[in-house]
Amino acid sequence: MGRVLDIIFPLECVACGEPGTHACAACLASVALAPRLFDDGGPRTAVGFAYAQPLVRRLLHDAKYEGWTCALDPLETLARRWASKAGGIFPADAAVAAVPLHPSRLRSRDFNQAESLARAVASATGRKRADGFLARVRRTRSQTGTDDRQGNVRGAFLCGRLPAALIGRPFLLVDDVRTSGATMGECAAALRAAGSGPVHGFALAWGSGLPKD
Repeated sequence: MGRVLDIIFPLECVACGEPGTHACAACLASVALAPRLFDDGGPRTAVGFAYAQPLVRRLLHDAKYEGWTCALDPLETLARRWASKAGGIFPADAAVAAVPLHPSRLRSRDFNQAESLARAVASATGRKRADGFLARVRRTRSQTGTDDRQGNVRGAFLCGRLPAALIGRPFLLVDDVRTSGATMGECAAALRAAGSGPVHGFALAWGSGLPKD
C-alpha cells in the first residue's frame, strides 16, 4: 500500500518541495542544533534540537499523529547527527532502550518512533540495544502542558526481569521529545527497580506543546 500511495502521491520534501523524500538531505542538514543538557533530578538527559524548529516539529507530528512512516528516516538522520555529537558524554557500555508505547497505541500506530530513534542512536554510537524489558502497562492521557505530568505517568511503566548481563549496567533511554522529564523519570525508576545501573536520557527535541504518549 505504501508503494501505491507513493505513486499516487509522490513524496516531496515538506520544507522545500524536492521530490523523492519526506525531508531532503539539504533541509535536514540546515536544521540547527540547539543542544540542552537536563540534570534536574531525573535522568541526566541530552537533547539536541528545539521542538519549535519547524522541520523538527513537522516530522515529529507526521510520525506521531499522521502515522507516516516516511517521516521516520529523516528523524533517524537527525538522531544520528545528534548522537554523533553527544554520545560520548554517556557511559560507553550503556544499553540503549526506547521509551515504550502502550500496546493499544502501538497497535493503532503500528510503530514506535522512539524505537526508530533508539536504533539510530545505537548504530551511531556503537552501543548495544536492550529491547523487550521495559513496558508501558497503563495507557496515559495525552497532555499539551506540563501540569500534573508526573501524576499522569506515575506507575505507568514496568521493567521485566533483566538478564545477568544487564544487572548493574547503565542504560541510555531514548525518547522523541523531552518536556518535563516525568516520562523519563518513571522509566528510569522501573529500570532501577529491576536492577539496572544508572539511567541516562537521550531525546531528539526539547520543548513543550506536544502531547506525550
